[in-house]
Amino acid sequence: MVFVNSMGQPGSAVCSELESLHRLGIEFATGHHVDLCLLRERYRFLRSIYKHHCNADDEVIFSALDIRVKNVAQTTLFDHLFELLNSATEIDESHRRELSSSTGALKTSVSQNLAKEQKQVFPLLIEKFKHKEQAYIVWRFLCSIPVNMLAVFLPWLASSISIDESKELQKCLSKIVPGEKLLQQVIFTWL
Repeated sequence: MVFVNSMGQPGSAVCSELESLHRLGIEFATGHHVDLCLLRERYRFLRSIYKHHCNADDEVIFSALDIRVKNVAQTTLFDHLFELLNSATEIDESHRRELSSSTGALKTSVSQNLAKEQKQVFPLLIEKFKHKEQAYIVWRFLCSIPVNMLAVFLPWLASSISIDESKELQKCLSKIVPGEKLLQQVIFTWL
């Protein structure tokens, strides 16, 4: 089993959510009613997931790869959309267009970053690390995300991926989560 492949599932869930949120941004821009509070909360959640994902990448993935592969670079994300959503008290035409444009830019930026990760970083992890090392890296990646975020993220992830992907994720986690019964119960309850 290639443990690193299961790390792509959160990326596809994030891209799917970004696509949905971008559609809402376009609806808003074209004058349809969109609940900005709900849109803001969904972006806040996604922002938090992505922030922890990037931090875990830096802390675990890139530091592990840096030992065996030099010059592995990461990309950064901008916060302009979140500033727009936080100041979304006015809904004039230019604000609607800017919000729609920003949702598209965010979707493109994050999707490209996650695709680059799957095309460049994951193959390096698979090539340079044995299965046991991959499992350890994936576990460290999960451990670098705060528990309160994992409690929200894992159920969201499970509901955002296909049944087959969910089974694969559970199979992978059953092999990498340490054998402590309580720890396994907590992790698998969240799924």
